[in-house]
Amino acid sequence: MIVWGGRSTETAALGDGARYTPATNTWSLISSAGAPSPRWDHTAVWTGTEMIVWGGANGTTLNDGARYNPATNTWTPVSSVFPPSDRTNHTTVWDGARMIVWGGSGSSTGVLNSGGVYDPLPDRWAPTPIDNAPAARSLHAAVWAKDRMIVWGGTNPAATAPFGNGARYTASDEENPDFSDDSFLRPEDTGEDSDKETSICGGGRRSGSWIGIWTIPGILLAIVFGIGLRRRTVR
Repeated sequence: MIVWGGRSTETAALGDGARYTPATNTWSLISSAGAPSPRWDHTAVWTGTEMIVWGGANGTTLNDGARYNPATNTWTPVSSVFPPSDRTNHTTVWDGARMIVWGGSGSSTGVLNSGGVYDPLPDRWAPTPIDNAPAARSLHAAVWAKDRMIVWGGTNPAATAPFGNGARYTASDEENPDFSDDSFLRPEDTGEDSDKETSICGGGRRSGSWIGIWTIPGILLAIVFGIGLRRRTVR
């Protein structure tokens, strides 16, 4: 397990961390050389060999990051050429070869429905398209489910209630894969049985943070802090 960043007080960002080895029940400090600037509300994904830290805030929102290799205890900067705009409360998923950043909110941009696809091998970013993307949101959930990213829920200050919708996103080998705006159907709107091809559904008028968990094939759990747990079959 790798722990990095966060904050010790409301305004004091942290830029350190440690690796925990369960077999020996020991912690090892992470090198600070080349590490990202201190921050909180960033995201991190595991690639199989590296942890990629990106985005977050330290008084202002950020759009940079770095890759940490625990085998060598070293950091490598993530490309700063055409990255997504600065943001926090966004999501990242790993599709097996690339990191997908989507949504969140920025200091100057507000709530976003944009993102980027980062490929570590050429160290290159490509934008996600805006066409057919879900409405701008932050504090949403996103999971990678075999061959697609599923975005669900979240909030937007301009909305009257938390979102109860989302979309599936297929990250092809092209630089601009497409969102599908008709991939999610709400069972209560269509009369479909929840065991058929439907999405998770949740939301309501209470605010909360969403976490999506892809479990056995076809089952997506949405944990909404302050609301509860919802489960639906997704195909």
